[in-house]
Amino acid sequence: MKRVFAILSIFLTTACSLFEDRGMCPDFVVLDLDYFPDRSCDESLKLMHWHDDFLVEKSDMPYNRDVHSYDIPVSDGMVDIAAFSPCDSARFDEQEKRLIIPLGEEFHPFYGFARRVYVNGADAYIEGVRLYKQFVRLSFRLRRVPFDEYDVWVMSDVCGISTQTFEPIPGAFLHELRPKEDLYECILPRQTDKCDLRVVIKERSSPNPGQDIEIPIGESIRDNRYDWNSPELADIYVYVDVAKEITVVQIIE
Repeated sequence: MKRVFAILSIFLTTACSLFEDRGMCPDFVVLDLDYFPDRSCDESLKLMHWHDDFLVEKSDMPYNRDVHSYDIPVSDGMVDIAAFSPCDSARFDEQEKRLIIPLGEEFHPFYGFARRVYVNGADAYIEGVRLYKQFVRLSFRLRRVPFDEYDVWVMSDVCGISTQTFEPIPGAFLHELRPKEDLYECILPRQTDKCDLRVVIKERSSPNPGQDIEIPIGESIRDNRYDWNSPELADIYVYVDVAKEITVVQIIE
């Protein structure tokens, strides 16, 4: 079985024998990559690991079908491992351990794996590692809205995700959409169960914000029992009849 070893410089000078205290010797977290899907990455993944919440390593993890496992040298204690596909549309905040979406931008197709393990003098094995879909492709149709007279925006109170746990990060999200025929699409990060997710329709000829139409699609998505906490997020299709105030949500597995 072919294996790849990630060696940190802090361990290169450490040579351990069977007859000495191994307290300063590295253990390994071994990632089993046999179940990585082909869709997950191009040539490499971003790999990060934390020891007791302190970032120890940030690197690229090579990926190909012939590599079956990946070994990460770690010290004893609580270790967080995260591997994810690159995301050019978000700003990486290393200090705060998060990806932040700039206001006006949308998210990016993003796949990731995160796991916390406790290491105590022996290697830790994580079997069946796979990258889960951490984004939602929101598609919706608006009926009785003349596209040439209105602008359409998506708003949310989630502006990014944690790179350590992939949990939602609170903040302002605002993105203007362009129709493709009669279909709008937007890529969103993982949301919270009580997210304030809205479609805002603005009439171009009206300077009065009071004339805007706001459709709280987050409520309709909750009513359809969408699980924002699922490891693998499903896509969402929304049909809105503005005149009749009808909103229909379909979950696309």
